[in-house]
Amino acid sequence: MIVCLIWTGCRKDIVDQITAFLAKDDVYSEDFASTVVIQMPTGTTLENPINLSFIEQHSLTKSNVHYSTVIPTENLLLSGPYFVPGTGIYEAWRLYSDELDAFEIAVIPEAVHSPAKFSPLNMLDQEGLWKSIAVPSRLYAKESQQHPLAGARISIKDNFKLAGIKTTITNRAFTQLYPAESETAEYVKTLLRLGAVIVGKSKMCSFAAGENPGDWIDFQCPFNPRGDQCQNPGSSTTGGGASLAGYPWLDYSIGTDTAGSIRAPAACNELFGLRPSFGAAPMDGIFQLSRDHDTVGFLSRRLDLLHNLVRGTTYLEESKTLPVQILYPKEFFQVANEEQQILLENYICVLESHLKTPRTDFSLVERWAKCPPQAAGGKSLQDYLDNNPTALEKIIAMHLNGNLTLGLLCDSVGATLTVEERNQAKAQLGVFRRWFHENVLKPDPFSLSHAVLVLPEGKADPEYRDDAV
Repeated sequence: MIVCLIWTGCRKDIVDQITAFLAKDDVYSEDFASTVVIQMPTGTTLENPINLSFIEQHSLTKSNVHYSTVIPTENLLLSGPYFVPGTGIYEAWRLYSDELDAFEIAVIPEAVHSPAKFSPLNMLDQEGLWKSIAVPSRLYAKESQQHPLAGARISIKDNFKLAGIKTTITNRAFTQLYPAESETAEYVKTLLRLGAVIVGKSKMCSFAAGENPGDWIDFQCPFNPRGDQCQNPGSSTTGGGASLAGYPWLDYSIGTDTAGSIRAPAACNELFGLRPSFGAAPMDGIFQLSRDHDTVGFLSRRLDLLHNLVRGTTYLEESKTLPVQILYPKEFFQVANEEQQILLENYICVLESHLKTPRTDFSLVERWAKCPPQAAGGKSLQDYLDNNPTALEKIIAMHLNGNLTLGLLCDSVGATLTVEERNQAKAQLGVFRRWFHENVLKPDPFSLSHAVLVLPEGKADPEYRDDAV
């Protein structure tokens, strides 16, 4: 074990660097400093060598400080910890236990500095119970304009293709049918090109269809790290939400969203989640539940980091001004749980202060009645959506009428849906979208959307993972 440093011409910098390593990195430990290798770039001179008194002052020994002249300079090793078995020198990675059972497959790149292809990391922890997830030292990562995600540790949902790794979609039959992937999803290629580190593929509901924990048959549902760890972790980017909430060594989780597959895990696991607009990121190389509704989705523990990730990896524009209106839809408020309503009110007050505008009480039903689209044929919003035979539109109707369940939709709608009905539903959805953009969230060249529509997400009461069994 050694620690490599680059000579700066100042003896104090050497110890300052080593001291900073402990605070900055979870892979580095004091054991690596048993041997210190100071690299001398071409053209530098050792005017202030580390003398004996300096070594003793900082608990080093003269025999474990070595100097190495590096030619050419681009061959300098990045400062950080390394292993030296025999004549080779290797980066130090740390193994973490997946105690929340959130990962389907742990992966490592076949070539660390050009990660075009990956291999499964077939290793359990010391107790033999949980998968081991490998992460590199953060000290190797040097953020730059070209690599803004340098060293960012990211999990991807197991419906993204990753070259060299099987895609399971958390389904045993699918896993048995198809070999390891030969290509990587386009969005994942973007992450890798910007310097990110893919550490594994996270579990998901089978085929990305929403499931309660008790509905998982082929694989075990991940565990929500909050509270007693027995709460529902949300679906279908389930492993992405559980892992990011429970593992501080992970930086982001990437998933997909059809009808809440990012938003639900974010709410259940106390994370920030974003389902962007359609077309915000390439969908090539992703097994989708619905080509008409799926988007890439993002999870983060911090809103500023989420913004940086989305800004650097999607086609979304930056807004130049803030929205001028906050829409407060009465069909969704007030929520039944009083404490949840108080939290929502506190959030909306913060939003009002930030945007410098009060909320506007608003009704989707009433707005539709005042300016209905001609294609709706005079139908009310409820009637128009109730007559649409697809699950997503009926989910909207569920909020308006309160008498529909997702389980009923999954069991009945798809089995009886004809191609003609599907095409009709898509046409109806197009009508609703156009009406929504013209009358609710209007596009704006400066703020992108003139308004913010506030909606509640998630349940306030405990929802145990075995409630639906």
